[in-house]
Amino acid sequence: MELREDARITPADTTNRLRFGSDLAATSRYAFFGAYGDISFPGNQRGAVYVFEREPETGALAQRQKLIPPLDRFFADYGHAVAAVEEPSETGGPVRTTLWVGSSTDDPQRPDGTYAREGGFVHAYEADADGEWTIRQTLTAPGYINDYERFGKAIAPDARGSARVLISRSGGSPLTGKGFIYERGAGELWVHAGTLTPQTLPPIDTRRQSEFGAAAGLSSDVAVVSDFLAPSDTSVFETIGAAYVFERDPATGIWSEATRLLPPPGLVIPGVRTFYGKDVAVVHAAGRPVVLVGAPFLNGGGYVFAYERDEAGVWSLAETLTSADGSGNNRFGWSLDVAEQEDGGAMVLVTSPFATVDGFSAAGAAEVLYRDARGPWRPLARLRTSRPGQFKYVGSDGAALTADGFALISCEEETVWPVAQVGAAYHYNVGALVPVETEAAPPEGAGSVLSITPNPSRGGARVTLTPEADASGGAVRVTVVDALGREVATLHAGPLAGAGSWALPASLAPGIYTVLARGQGEVQNVRVTVVK
Repeated sequence: MELREDARITPADTTNRLRFGSDLAATSRYAFFGAYGDISFPGNQRGAVYVFEREPETGALAQRQKLIPPLDRFFADYGHAVAAVEEPSETGGPVRTTLWVGSSTDDPQRPDGTYAREGGFVHAYEADADGEWTIRQTLTAPGYINDYERFGKAIAPDARGSARVLISRSGGSPLTGKGFIYERGAGELWVHAGTLTPQTLPPIDTRRQSEFGAAAGLSSDVAVVSDFLAPSDTSVFETIGAAYVFERDPATGIWSEATRLLPPPGLVIPGVRTFYGKDVAVVHAAGRPVVLVGAPFLNGGGYVFAYERDEAGVWSLAETLTSADGSGNNRFGWSLDVAEQEDGGAMVLVTSPFATVDGFSAAGAAEVLYRDARGPWRPLARLRTSRPGQFKYVGSDGAALTADGFALISCEEETVWPVAQVGAAYHYNVGALVPVETEAAPPEGAGSVLSITPNPSRGGARVTLTPEADASGGAVRVTVVDALGREVATLHAGPLAGAGSWALPASLAPGIYTVLARGQGEVQNVRVTVVK
């Protein structure tokens, strides 16, 4: 299913090279747009973050505030990384929302009075009673701050909403980045609670900085930090990328490396970069953590790899996700965001900034994939813009997804005529497409869905049913229901004995459907993805 945007979002002020949408974050009430190129106040490229509020009924966005960095410094990269999280109240009160803004190339002052060149800041904001966002705390890297640490390169609040956040740096000394865990402590202040340092290191090329810390993800007691330029174990000249999984011991609170993830050897082409780890995420499905790693340059089209942990604590590749449109050179896996579902399922938003749309090469698009508690991942919708253009690269700058299906993708290079590189974002609602399990009263008759092939299927694929023995001759009803719960076709209504087989209507539009067999006892179902 292909969706066009519900709205195109641009800021109230459109200065040259604003780069609105350089990073994105969203909650059930707010949407946040980084704009690290903002130069609308004295100086040069200080950056900004735009706060928009979601209208509860329609989901429409309205700009409420523009945040600017507290220090008047050049090229601070303020807004290059933004993240937000809602912490549920333990007493049933309103949720608490924290906005995190990175300023990774700003220069913090050391205790000795000197300044750490590009040491980096991260600012934690909260809204007051009047809805105004103000800084509650400003963080710098723990310990002595080296030059070029770039603290705040990536920011990952706990996807499950706890008072915990992972902040990475991608430089410093020695030539490797780090990840830092912060938790809300006494006095409502954020305190350093752990450091994530890679242990299983390949030979480091001392002529370059590591990109460990370029992307990060966190969900409960599992964190992932990537280095998409990591060399292979055999040659510093062979760049394949890596992602490191860390786990927290609940008894001690200590974080330690659990495993290093690498791209499948059979997919790596010697001499060609994979950008494995360009973005990463962690989400819980059926109560179990799933680590997702994007590799947008792998074999041109790109992949997202889903890893799961078995009962013995061993992480292994569970699924390999590719773009549903089947075309090459999409750079699928460039940016990721995830959302856990109340029913135990999960969604992931994956951008493909090089995707072709309406014949325009590198126009850019994104895809939303869904899995229920049982899995596997399957395509839910392809997101495109109403005004595609060649080399727009929509989706190259960020992605945001909430549990209710509010999705954002952006293009910081977009021109808002006549001003160049203002940037724009696009809003979609995919929540209505998520399959919903409902309970039904046991009808008469019997029936169970045994199989449907192929899946993804096309109109005309056959459904095979084998009813249970029904001495009373009760009726069996077999129907097709769309993602909104509407009955769109009836395949059978009446007595059924033995096996029955029916073709799906060829008129079914592309999308996700559920085939229901209502008979004696439970309602049986199987989901079907119809593609063009």
